[in-house]
Amino acid sequence: MKETKVKTLLNVKDLYQYRMHHLYGSYKGFFGVLISVMALFTVAIRYQHLTSTWIVLLIVAGLFFTVFEPILLWFEAKDMLTRDPALGQELTFHFYEGGYSISDGKEMARHDYSEIIKVDSDKHNVYLYLGKKDARIIPKRGIEDKETFRELMLKEVHADFIKVR
Repeated sequence: MKETKVKTLLNVKDLYQYRMHHLYGSYKGFFGVLISVMALFTVAIRYQHLTSTWIVLLIVAGLFFTVFEPILLWFEAKDMLTRDPALGQELTFHFYEGGYSISDGKEMARHDYSEIIKVDSDKHNVYLYLGKKDARIIPKRGIEDKETFRELMLKEVHADFIKVR
């Protein structure tokens, strides 16, 4: 029987990476970056024909999604950990054939893979989506056996979208 354990202790960087992945992996993020690039490109190409007001407005628009938004996401992630201490609590996930469990050291809850509607990942984390905006963030550094974890996700989760790197 295949199984693996994952110990998670989320930090600001993990939440920030999730927020960045969630935002910039969506159409909103794509169009935000596109608007930023177009605004900065316009300033570069049409600089001599723009008034100083337009130059400032276009530079601010250009920096919003590429500089300001990521900084805001960092502070939001930091604030989330401060406001909700449960997010920073160490959890142990136990993935096995037929289901998975989550334990905080005191209590344990068993779950079925059918609750997972989407599995996504990036360089640092795996995201198990249980709803449109409800996700379990699993830092890859805490996965004991990455290959077994990947095999279990591909075999057990019957979601429309599964991407585990």
